[in-house]
Formats: sequence, structure tokens, C-alpha cells
Amino acid sequence: MDAILFEIEGVLAETEPLWEMAVAEALAAHGLVAEQRTLAGARALGAGARVERALRSLGHEDDETLTDLLTLAASRAFAARAARGIVVRADTRAFLERARLDGRVAAVTRASRPVAERILSQAGLDPVVEFVIAAEDAPPKPSPLGYERAVARLVRRGPHRRVTAVALEDSARGARAARAAGVPCVVLGGPPDEAAEADAWLPSLEGQTVATIARLTSGPLEHAG
Repeated sequence: MDAILFEIEGVLAETEPLWEMAVAEALAAHGLVAEQRTLAGARALGAGARVERALRSLGHEDDETLTDLLTLAASRAFAARAARGIVVRADTRAFLERARLDGRVAAVTRASRPVAERILSQAGLDPVVEFVIAAEDAPPKPSPLGYERAVARLVRRGPHRRVTAVALEDSARGARAARAAGVPCVVLGGPPDEAAEADAWLPSLEGQTVATIARLTSGPLEHAG
């Protein structure tokens, strides 16, 4: 296998609690309160989709101006909280460091570029991750465009016109995006039903290697440049 492609949020960094607090904070600033189950049910969504879900539960789904204002406010609140420190999964960090010794590593993430770069820096993975396809670079998952762009960049930057890759994701949306782009996918953590559209599910990357991940996906698919 030539490369590991991974989602930063949920796979490397535990961001869900920060997002729930950030959206609640943005809503509260406008006198709105969403139920906790609504906030928690937005797992693995981007900022805009999280806000839209909360507003829909409160009967404000048609207010585009409010949606835009709250999305910006929630994104800023999340970034501020992330800047104060974020929980990085030690098993993922160790796996990515090992994977870099065997091949290439890149991120395809729903995080904004500033947040993605901050998390990678905090995790000490700047030298490990070759590039990041961030929220600014592609439509939200399950669109496959982020993965398609990542594969194209791997081919463009590599010595060969073919590249093999496997994706590490935290949600069904991410798995759909990867597989729609022709990239086999392993979903990590969360409920196993999130992996219904993936090639495999694992509780963590503890003890895993590039070789074991490749075997789980029955051999990565090839992509021609």
C-alpha cells in the first residue's frame, strides 16, 4: 500500500464535545437553546450542517441569514476552544508515525484548514502528514471530491502513475465518500453500524500496522493517474 488517508476529526482528535459546546454557545448568544440530544446527534457533521440541524429542531430552518451567522459564530467558538487544547488519540498518532515509515500519509478532513493545522501541530504530526484536503478544499462528505483530489495529488506528487490507498474514517458519511472515490475504508470507533458502508470497523488503531489495515480491506484498490 502506498498511502493512508485519514479524517482528522474523530480519528485523530476527539472534537465532538467541543463542537457540541460551540454550537450551544452560538445558539445561546441569540437566545436559542437546543436539546442535548439534538447537538449530540450531529456527530461527524460540519459546522453548517450542525447549525442547520439545531435550527430545524427549533423551527428556524428557513432563516438563511441566521444560519450563516450562527455557523460563523460556532466555527469561531470551536476554533477558540481547540486553541486551548484538544484530546489527541495516542493510538492514532502512533499508527500514523509508523505508517509514514512505510509510505505516505495525508488527511482528508471536515475540519477547517486552521483547525486541522493546529491539531496536527499539537499532535507533533507536521512532519508525518504530506498534505491536507480541508473543509475549504472540497464539499462536505459524503461527497467523494475530497478523496478524489487527495488521490490525484498523491499521483501527481509521486514517482509512479498509480497509487494504492486506504482511508481511515469515523462515520458512515466518511466511508461513503471514500468508497465513492474508489478508496477502501476502515471506520474507527463509534457504533459499529457506522461502518455499514465501510470495508471494516475497528474500535481503535491499537496494535495495527499498514499491513493489517490492508488485509482488513481485502487489498486496496489501484488508482491510475
